Amino acid sequence: MTFKDRWLRKPHTRTNAHSGTLHAAIVRKRRARVCSEFDKEVELEQLRETLNVELHRASTRDEREDAKLKTIRHLKRLFRCEGSFDDGVDEIRRFAPELEREALESAQTVLGGHLAAWAPWSKEVRDVFSRLGSTLTPGLEAQTIPGEIWGPNTPYEPADHRRKSEKSEPTNTRILNRAHILGCRGHHFTSHLVPGFFSDANTTRGFDLRYNLHAQPGGFPNIALMAVSGCSMLCELAQRLLIPCFPKARFAGSRNTMTLDAGDHIWPRLRQLLAADATPLILDNTQDIELFTHAWLRANIYAMHEEAKRILSAKGVELSAYRVHAKQTQLIKSVGPGFAEGRETVQLQDSNMTVKKHMITATENACERKADDRPRLPAPDGFKLPPL
Repeated sequence: MTFKDRWLRKPHTRTNAHSGTLHAAIVRKRRARVCSEFDKEVELEQLRETLNVELHRASTRDEREDAKLKTIRHLKRLFRCEGSFDDGVDEIRRFAPELEREALESAQTVLGGHLAAWAPWSKEVRDVFSRLGSTLTPGLEAQTIPGEIWGPNTPYEPADHRRKSEKSEPTNTRILNRAHILGCRGHHFTSHLVPGFFSDANTTRGFDLRYNLHAQPGGFPNIALMAVSGCSMLCELAQRLLIPCFPKARFAGSRNTMTLDAGDHIWPRLRQLLAADATPLILDNTQDIELFTHAWLRANIYAMHEEAKRILSAKGVELSAYRVHAKQTQLIKSVGPGFAEGRETVQLQDSNMTVKKHMITATENACERKADDRPRLPAPDGFKLPPL
């Protein structure tokens, strides 16, 4: 069975499993959205320019890789709108035949044609991006920190943080300038009044986005999607940093504290959902970003269900369907998984995909506050969070 046949026949609902008609309607709707401004001749001309000019004139490894990724995205768009890779493959055979097999294989994957950046301790995130077809950057450069950094007696001098962050900034800025996706799991220090500082579960390694934004005040507009299974991504203080840092991105995360155990379930489930859908995503398209974030919400519902069972089991409570569902709903409302874009957040309310929208600056979207680690994790000299 060809890739096209598999994609068109992929069941999405019980109705579709019997008739196939619902999925065909979904495909037509997605095609209409993605292809509303599509022009085949313009697309082929842009592909030829990518192959004959950008690829052949590339003088560095990064430039050549960027041209290859752009070629793959052209192939994806031709397939989504024309139903075939043939015309695009003909151009590749003409100008860069050595790319044919790699480009065609990658164009048939969910995230092929996109460059993914990841925190170096987030191996699960790296594996998900890789198995969905994205090209991986080297992991973001992380500084070493002494562990349990919020402990009152932990020796960590502000000068150490500033020196290490300034050292890692050029490498991370270079990575973020090329990537299309950024993923991370672990701790996010917004509740400690340090938005943009991320660390691993044991707080032994971390990186600080404030230094990247300070070095490049215009941010990183090529990042289309940032997904973090960590704490306080969607609340106001976090968004005051993230929106100027990634001005064109959609942010998938949670409003409040998320347990590390929940993160263990989110990423594998997200991969399963996107792989089952099999749509070759193009992340400069809003509708495809929506497909990703829909899968993110469903993955969080699953994670909250597993977390509810874990918590109840630890308390010796019988795992009846009613008790698990009640605890799951409580966790969803407490954690607030969802996504943010522009000046709004969309947060889950229950396991039925009921959502509620908030303005980022709304009272309901205020961040938790647990401590103030700004003295020990100082921002760059002269840096101030911009208002929303």
